[in-house]
Amino acid sequence: MSHQSISLGEPCHESIQDAISKKMPGIENLASYLNARKEFFAQGISLLRQQALLELSWSSEVQQMVRDPYHIVNRIADIMLFNEIEIAVWILLLESTSVAERLNNPFYVLIFTGFNAKQFINDDADIYRSFLRISIPTFDLNYHYWVMMTDSCEPSVIEINQKLSQIIATDPAPPEVNYNSLVDELCGVKKASELD
Repeated sequence: MSHQSISLGEPCHESIQDAISKKMPGIENLASYLNARKEFFAQGISLLRQQALLELSWSSEVQQMVRDPYHIVNRIADIMLFNEIEIAVWILLLESTSVAERLNNPFYVLIFTGFNAKQFINDDADIYRSFLRISIPTFDLNYHYWVMMTDSCEPSVIEINQKLSQIIATDPAPPEVNYNSLVDELCGVKKASELD
């Protein structure tokens, strides 16, 4: 499982045509994936989602794995069309992998745990599998092998909620501002006690 052959971009026209001509399994779902992707990005990406990805990229699990962690996790999250809850599940799944596994096959572990997170939350993960099959021709084989070899956990709703709460808690709260005193200060209004 060499990670040099992984290309995780938008499928180019040639790769789609090639997949159609080879009648790759799941190719019928690719149009659904591309439509879901278009809708996802049309809705916009939340700050909380990006904050969750930033927290994931700062985690020791990911820092050990790749050189440019934020770019990599952001790219995979864009491919999987992750929301904040799915990222929380992804973090929990990554934390459950072994250090040896993460260091041995870092890109595959990120992709496979990401795909597992999507399957865990979303019953219809076939559209994501279709894209991954075109982007990574050996996806099914390597994913099946990885599933057999890994001790992947299934996070509980409580664990997911705790992780999501932890992500939200890292959001810097806006400073408390006394707007009346700020307006008074800006307008040069002095209090009665300051006049004497």
